Amino acid sequence: MITKILVIFVACRNLAPHSHLLNVRGSLGIWVIALMFALMLGVVFGFENTSELTDPDPSDAPQDEGMEPDPVAPLADPMPEPALETVEEDTTEPELEPASPEPIVSEEIGETFELLSNQSATGTGSDDRFVLIEGERLPSDGTAISISGGAGDDTFDLLNPTGEADTLNSPFLFSEALVDGGAGNDTINVAAPDSTVSGGDGDDRINVVVAGNTFITGDAGDDYIFGDQVNDPVTIQGGTGNDTIDATDMSNVAAFGDEGNDQIMVTGRDLLGTGYSTFASGGDGEDTLSLADEAFRSDPRFMPIGLRGDAGNDIFELTFNEGREIDVPLDATPPASVFVAELLDFEPGIDAILIEPQVMNDAFEITQARLDENATAGTTELIISYQSETEIDREVRVIINATGISFDDISLVGIDEAALTTPLIS
Repeated sequence: MITKILVIFVACRNLAPHSHLLNVRGSLGIWVIALMFALMLGVVFGFENTSELTDPDPSDAPQDEGMEPDPVAPLADPMPEPALETVEEDTTEPELEPASPEPIVSEEIGETFELLSNQSATGTGSDDRFVLIEGERLPSDGTAISISGGAGDDTFDLLNPTGEADTLNSPFLFSEALVDGGAGNDTINVAAPDSTVSGGDGDDRINVVVAGNTFITGDAGDDYIFGDQVNDPVTIQGGTGNDTIDATDMSNVAAFGDEGNDQIMVTGRDLLGTGYSTFASGGDGEDTLSLADEAFRSDPRFMPIGLRGDAGNDIFELTFNEGREIDVPLDATPPASVFVAELLDFEPGIDAILIEPQVMNDAFEITQARLDENATAGTTELIISYQSETEIDREVRVIINATGISFDDISLVGIDEAALTTPLIS
């Protein structure tokens, strides 16, 4: 590169005779101008590599013979990797839930559904029949069976399986059943605790063996509902229509007739505690509420039965006897009294009480029927007296939440009413 600049400089110096064109005088000025032109032309033509002026090529440097190259310093040791925690592989196979049978859906008319445990079925046609064919008793914590009958006169038979039943040792086949009859006159037979049964619209017949918290409703229509259970809470609603609810084999029941002329039959004063062992409400309409029990006990720890007619001309039918008692000597404090029922509402002149006092032990006879009014409490007691020559006298009492009651509102069946009744005691 230096050689190129010198060549340009000499060329510019040869232009000195023509320096008068630049109006420059003196030899010094000519040298300066020549140097400037040389640099300018060098810039114009370009310096290929300015490093040629300063940085010599290291490959051009002479190498001393016999000298070994400087050893390369070893790299620093890399950071050690963290030790990995040893995890033992779990070879235990997980417990899998048993596969649920596929849900059944059919639109055929008159279809028959054969059900297994843990299965659901929906009949969208009409006149379907649902039958349990599971041969073995299901565990008490099994999965619910869910059934919807849809429209039509359907039949649900979930009381006993049609398969081998050798292992059945309980009437309760499921832990829970969800049954919806849908529209139509359905027949539903179910044995299951903690169940919900709905008849749907139509005149349904529902037979349920239950344990645990169970809810039964007939919905619209003139329904017949029968229940049998083991003293666990059960709620029955008849729904709109003239319904019949037979809870005579049940205790701890709340039965509601709802709208319509309903008939509700209850029994069972065999639960200890407070409140009512059974409660029945007729709802709107001309209802008949019947109490039947042949074995009342005078132990005050046993809860009475509560009956409420609600709106309408209602009839309260009470059938009872002197009850069961442990033999009591004649010198004990008489009489042994049993409180069997409470009529939670009563309208004299509109509602009616029909009583059929009976005798279980031939040693007793009915000697008196009287009314004892408590104006302060707003109640009246109906008292039926039983006397015996060998046992202590007994009394059966019914509390009526009303005053102004007379024997015109009460009918005694099977006895000489005129001879037994006494004037109102107040």
